[in-house]
Amino acid sequence: DQAYYGILRAREDFNLTVHEIFTGDTNEEPDPVWNPLTGKKAGAVLMLGSYMAGYAERVKRQYPDIPVMVIDADPVSLPGIKTASFSMYGASYLAGRLAADQTKTGQIAVIAGRKAQVIDSFTDGFVRGAADEDPMVLVNITYIADDNSGYQKPEKGAAIAEDMYQNGTDIIFTVAGESGLGAISAAKGVPDLKIIGVDSDQSYLGPGVVIASVVKNLDSVVYHELSEALNGKFTPGLVVYNLSTDGASVAINPRFRDLSGIIENRMEEAVKKETSVITGE
Repeated sequence: DQAYYGILRAREDFNLTVHEIFTGDTNEEPDPVWNPLTGKKAGAVLMLGSYMAGYAERVKRQYPDIPVMVIDADPVSLPGIKTASFSMYGASYLAGRLAADQTKTGQIAVIAGRKAQVIDSFTDGFVRGAADEDPMVLVNITYIADDNSGYQKPEKGAAIAEDMYQNGTDIIFTVAGESGLGAISAAKGVPDLKIIGVDSDQSYLGPGVVIASVVKNLDSVVYHELSEALNGKFTPGLVVYNLSTDGASVAINPRFRDLSGIIENRMEEAVKKETSVITGE
């Protein structure tokens, strides 16, 4: 949905005709460039997610002159493709500091969909932020599955959250897609368990339990990448969006607006930590 907001904005500003393709709708891989009904070729192709890498490579080989972008993905190996990845380390660092500041039990946790590189920047940032805020706070990380099914098990997410709560955890960071919705649901049924959501502002899903969300600003990134491609500024290769480039942020639930100061006061430190991780310094 966030990515689509960026597409809609680009459509309005550049008077685009947008052709949406859902690859799961057919057994045949669709051609996203050539439209046989109009006899026209697309000016750019945008794909979402690392699982689209192979598809992107096949399209680029067939249409080497068309800008092909893969958003929210690990680097695509074929030259000529633009990959926009996200570092969520800085925003997750802020979430860790927030959780360590707000815990009453001294125990906080992460529920992650699976162990994967794309998840590591969330978990690593969160753990480091918590340690910098209070080295005495304990952080437990639980992975739901060994594959992508871990993002689609809300019942298991709820069960894990309830077990964590029973064992003394009072704040959980959910990096688990749909499974995280189960954790939010579980938090509504117990006293004093709070959630930090992920990807978009999830306050509306649990107004009384979601204190903040680590947000991936897909809308602004999609808009920027489309505008670059359509204005002749397409540059293949990898770009990494992060806290300092408006690729990520932390949204505080308006009901907990008094927590905003914690984020604001630690923003500079979070940017420094993330820059150090990205550059390897």
